[in-house]
Amino acid sequence: MPVHFRVRVSREGSPEAAAAAAEKGAVLCVCGASPALGAWDPKRSPKLTRSSDSLWEGALEESVAAPGAEYKYVVLNLSKNQYVWESKCQHVMPAAGTQVVIEQGFDSADAPTPREPAGPYPQDRPPAAPKEARGAVKQKLALKVDKQAVAGGHVVVCGEGPALGDWNVGRAFSMRKVQDGPQETWAVELTLVPGVQFKYVIVGGRQGTKWEDQRPNRIFEEGSVGSEGAFHIFDDGASAVAKKVQPANRQGQKTTPTAAPSQVAAAIQTAAGAPAEQTSVELPDWARSSVWYQVYPLGFFGCKLDNNHTEETTARLATFEHWCDYLVELGIGVVLFNPVFESDTHGYDTTDYYQIDRRLGGVDSFRAIVKMLQGRNIRVVLDGVFNHTGRSFFAFQDCLKNGLSSQYASWFYLRPGQSSMGDPFQYDSWEGHLNLPKLNHSSPEVRRYIFDVARYWLSEIGIDGWRLDVAHEIAPEFWREFHQECLAARKDMCLLGELMHGDYRMYVKPGVLHSGTNYQLSKALWSSLNDANYFELVHSIERCASMYQGMTLLEFLGNHDVTRLFSKLKVKQHFELAQAALLLGIGGMPCLYYGDEYGMEGHCTKEGGAGNDADVRRVPPKPDALDAASRKRFDAVAHLLSVRCGYASLSKGTTHVLGNTNEQMVLCRQHEGSEYALVIFNSASRATDSVLPGHVQPKSSLRVPEHLVFERVCCFADGERMLAPMQATLKSGKPIIAEGLRPNSVSVFISKT
Repeated sequence: MPVHFRVRVSREGSPEAAAAAAEKGAVLCVCGASPALGAWDPKRSPKLTRSSDSLWEGALEESVAAPGAEYKYVVLNLSKNQYVWESKCQHVMPAAGTQVVIEQGFDSADAPTPREPAGPYPQDRPPAAPKEARGAVKQKLALKVDKQAVAGGHVVVCGEGPALGDWNVGRAFSMRKVQDGPQETWAVELTLVPGVQFKYVIVGGRQGTKWEDQRPNRIFEEGSVGSEGAFHIFDDGASAVAKKVQPANRQGQKTTPTAAPSQVAAAIQTAAGAPAEQTSVELPDWARSSVWYQVYPLGFFGCKLDNNHTEETTARLATFEHWCDYLVELGIGVVLFNPVFESDTHGYDTTDYYQIDRRLGGVDSFRAIVKMLQGRNIRVVLDGVFNHTGRSFFAFQDCLKNGLSSQYASWFYLRPGQSSMGDPFQYDSWEGHLNLPKLNHSSPEVRRYIFDVARYWLSEIGIDGWRLDVAHEIAPEFWREFHQECLAARKDMCLLGELMHGDYRMYVKPGVLHSGTNYQLSKALWSSLNDANYFELVHSIERCASMYQGMTLLEFLGNHDVTRLFSKLKVKQHFELAQAALLLGIGGMPCLYYGDEYGMEGHCTKEGGAGNDADVRRVPPKPDALDAASRKRFDAVAHLLSVRCGYASLSKGTTHVLGNTNEQMVLCRQHEGSEYALVIFNSASRATDSVLPGHVQPKSSLRVPEHLVFERVCCFADGERMLAPMQATLKSGKPIIAEGLRPNSVSVFISKT
């Protein structure tokens, strides 16, 4: 029997919700504890339909309504990334058949009196209320937090023990907002044993889940908080009394937080000698100082697209031995292998995380390649696809067999119904691709499985780090715990997140990810040449320098998903200019996609190439089989890399834009105030008498000493390497070169000591 909803969102009940609901694109969600109600994720929860200005209506089948499940109403507007939750009410679905029409108001008096909320739960039902422990006391907690930080979400108390969710934010105890304003007040009354550790967490807001990460754990103590002006302040950085914390054991009995930030009490050296939580703050120097080389193995080794999982293993990986000396000659310090695990087709639909794809070889052959590369001082990073799996993954296969009653149902986001592929349930997948079921990272079993996989390849096989596929689609708190698990396996490991959208600072920070892919700069490296518009590249450089100061991001011109650089360039003589901008000009960790170092061509599928991006994932010629033109371009890139390696200003220096026009640009790299490098570009097809016209004013606040004389160490013009020596000086912040600039040229000058 369906359950009908009639919900009024009015200014009397919640002015904020009424205003949000009136906006274009807003919907009203019934969001709750069961998977069918979204497991407290509004984006996955059922939606009601607006029937009048303030009334929203809809019906849910009894199986979806989940009798006894807790729920709230949420105004959701994805176009604005806006969430407005009920803050006063937490409802309970009626028992089966006892009530078929629910008439309520959003956070208003006509809603049933809310029971004490037990917080959002990722499982079908909230756990039974824990019995009061011996010595427990009742204590009111009150918190002051900026409205902007809450950003439409709500606050929970997360900590030790089942009452506070055992450090799982999905089972934490919800607070109530008791006072609105620029600074909100949230309160709750708890009965706990003194000494229990906890933190406040903001969930469901526009900024995602936000822990207190500037302070150690709070300690539950007897005494009044919330009366006579005594309040906790969110993330106030205050110290807390440390107590002995027992380390986690293999059976999963934990007293330390599993999703809390690295600055929690587990990181405090206690008087009892409890070990400090390990935190990797700095990007390892081997990653920061290296040039990376990306290989898409299934294409590189010419594997067929489909894997039937029955054919004999083919040891194609072993042939990578022929490329080791080539990579050393080029100047590569890290090889990044895209997926190598057993998969159904393209590698991103993983079926077995402990086996190398049979089309590539076995675990032993891969281990040999790792040792071979590391023996040549080349590190190895693997692509970890932990956001989703393939349909042949064992846990999803069990779900297909047993439906919603599968023991692995909680590993995915399953819902009643039938998928378009005829499966006995509906489910979430990556960007709607049903062959890529999305994993539920709030499941302890999923987290443990992924962490075990990560540690295995780091400790048993000896890889140096992980590239984390679509890292921006998984909460930072998951990566924080992932970081700690990896750090326990290898102290100098590196975690690189694939980051495309949003603010990279949410992910690249101490204890979470070391670095990320800088998609926000990549396009400008080549389109500024095609469009004769260095203003685009300068804007991107300055924007990233402002937003991501202190970060070292992975910079690239191409990868396995986009049209290759040489195919994109309208003027082929701009090849060396694009490579010099990447390798010498913009800083960060440069990464070459295999074949781009000599001008391999290919278009991605959406730009006219073959299906499955096969044209940008082709087999490369062997190192000794490059044609003359390709070898010439290879030598040019190898020379740029040798120059980079020879000067700290080019490999480690900060980047400053001295000035630019549409077709000229001057970058200055500075290292520790002692060495300066000038990287000067002219993308015009004509020579210029001056580096920058007189009307162009220096852009950077950097003041390079004008007594310095710069010696040219590298120059390419129209694809040819120029060997003649040349000097440059500075006047009023602009480089002065007697010969001017050649057409389609890049010149590198180093300050003389």
